[in-house]
Amino acid sequence: MLAIIKLAAVLAVIVFLLLKLRLNLGLALLAGSALTGVLFLMSPVRFAEVILREVISANGICFILLVVFIVLLSHLMEKSGHLQRVVDRVGGVVGTGRRRLATLPAIIGLLPMPGGAIFSAPMVHAASGEMGFEPARKVAINHWFRHIWEFCWPLYPGIIAYQAQLSYLDLSLVRVIPYQAPMTAMMVLIGFLTLFPRRFKKPAVERTGRSWGERVGRLLVIGMPIIIVIVVFAGLQYPATALGDGIKLQSEGAMLQARTLLARLPLLIGLVASIVYVALANRMPLAEVGKFFTGEGKAWSMTLMVIGILAFGGIISASDAGAASAKFFEDNGLKILIIVGVPFIIAMVTGITVAYVSISFPLVIPLIADDPHKLAFAVLAYGAGFMAMLISPVHLCLVLSKQYFGAESRATCRFLMAPTLLLVVALAGLFLILRFTGA
Repeated sequence: MLAIIKLAAVLAVIVFLLLKLRLNLGLALLAGSALTGVLFLMSPVRFAEVILREVISANGICFILLVVFIVLLSHLMEKSGHLQRVVDRVGGVVGTGRRRLATLPAIIGLLPMPGGAIFSAPMVHAASGEMGFEPARKVAINHWFRHIWEFCWPLYPGIIAYQAQLSYLDLSLVRVIPYQAPMTAMMVLIGFLTLFPRRFKKPAVERTGRSWGERVGRLLVIGMPIIIVIVVFAGLQYPATALGDGIKLQSEGAMLQARTLLARLPLLIGLVASIVYVALANRMPLAEVGKFFTGEGKAWSMTLMVIGILAFGGIISASDAGAASAKFFEDNGLKILIIVGVPFIIAMVTGITVAYVSISFPLVIPLIADDPHKLAFAVLAYGAGFMAMLISPVHLCLVLSKQYFGAESRATCRFLMAPTLLLVVALAGLFLILRFTGA
């Protein structure tokens, strides 16, 4: 019971630093790590060893590089105007009405950026101009379809953080994503069924003078940065896995590090190739890339965030705080409540996927590590946090969308509540299927 009280104090401090002091997530997690070390009587030397081990491991280095490269790719595509051209050509392929309104924020969502919904908001506003939709409905459409990929798209920092946590369960992202992908499909279906009125004035069809095939071809050309990542990742995944399985080293730790590196390499190579393509295709000066790695850019803040995530997870594990808490909850029959409740609460108060994954999963993992259905429970925990993040009043995308469209919070909540509840039902159904099929 004492371990629970200590962990509750740690979580309260982290949330306070995030919400009240507006501290960087990495710094807040480092502070939480330090407090955990003090409360659980970890020596300074042991504390430093654990953090250093986590950060310089293959998992830690790849985690840092993946997040930095993903945000750099988003930065270059936005600054060069490449992302806007992708959006323009998508409109020429999908047509008008509901399909365009759903596709525009979804395309922006493929490249994660903080508050990215504000980028797609003007497009949704322009595309819905003749339909007579209420501001709150536009907010809901923009916000909902912007986030459909967060269950399965490996470029999201939240998914990358999820991957790092899954490694503690001996699960890979490649194994888990196929089981979560149905949730993306359900979000699309639920969004179309609940967010659009049955009848509305359809905009006039735009005449471009090009055939549909020509428009698709132009979209594929301009969408090459995303295609490169997908093709390289998919093409190298099997040989990288096969090579990793064939590695035999005397040191089990070294073998694990080598296999982790090979597992992350396909996505890293795909991202580097895509970054080079965007820079060359748009003739971007090196100075623009340099800005990202200087005080003007986000590279260092993202790196600090990842270091904080790695440190917190490592300290929770090394201090036995998670294991002691897990035993208490299992002994008292509260396992499922914690698996669902902790990610949900953290997501609701932070509104950030990376935050709820990195803060809650170190507490959830000891509860499910030895369970034969750990994959099902991992999907459930991630999904529970996602539901809360989607409707959190401090979620930056939601805040910026409401501000842009001038929508009231109560009206926006009304539009989002029905699809979110249906998504909860879908998640429960998916969990039961995974649980009883032995996935």
